[in-house]
Amino acid sequence: MAIIKLPKNTRYFEFQLQMLNHYLPAGTPVVIGAMVKYLSSNFFKLFEQHLENTTTTLAKKKARLLLGFTRGGAKKPTLAIARQQPEAGLTVFDTPNVFAAGKLDQGSRFFLQHFPDLSDTESAIDLGCGNGLLGLTALKKHSQLHMSFVDESCHAIYATRCAVEEMGAVKRATLQQNHCLQGFEKHSVDAVLCNPPFHQQQAVGIQIARQMFRDSARVLKPSGKLYIIGNRHLGYHLELKKHFKQVKTLASDKKFVLWAAHS
Repeated sequence: MAIIKLPKNTRYFEFQLQMLNHYLPAGTPVVIGAMVKYLSSNFFKLFEQHLENTTTTLAKKKARLLLGFTRGGAKKPTLAIARQQPEAGLTVFDTPNVFAAGKLDQGSRFFLQHFPDLSDTESAIDLGCGNGLLGLTALKKHSQLHMSFVDESCHAIYATRCAVEEMGAVKRATLQQNHCLQGFEKHSVDAVLCNPPFHQQQAVGIQIARQMFRDSARVLKPSGKLYIIGNRHLGYHLELKKHFKQVKTLASDKKFVLWAAHS
């Protein structure tokens, strides 16, 4: 039997079902738990497409179970798919559970348009790296730089590893699956690049961003800087001022703000 909690995005859900059909024999029971409000028609279509004899339970406490059986015999799905990112002149890789797979999110686009000068920077961290776009861009621009890519998602780290290998920068990169910067040494890096998530599964908020700010303030050298992009309405500058003496706006438009924060 396989038991799944319904993921946030349909791309990852389909990947999970494909993996079950590849690794498990036909007729293996599959139980999927989900909150009713997150069960869109697209999830049901994938559920019925990849499983046999599908049924659903009645809703209880705003949740229900989706029940089915594997079809078996499926080809193993490709985990990472390469694509060109013309705005950065890079090859990036998409994996099913990485943010903005298949496209450039608007926050990263704005960051790229106003990318900070890291000419005097020797070490940096791409915090919450996703597919690694910000850190990869920095590596391409600055040959002296060593970049640490950090994300809690194994899919993100795998996608970034593929891109680092593609650009031939393995010796200038470190990749680590980690919760924010827990375990990183105090005052150990020159810069942190960050496009924080404000969606964690179905929850919305800036709790993760707050921890990223705290951790960055601890890990940065006294002369180091945190470069952070965020939606204007999130008011990150107010949180940043709790941890950094100086917070400067580098660029802004109606939707996004790029800040530099340092002690």
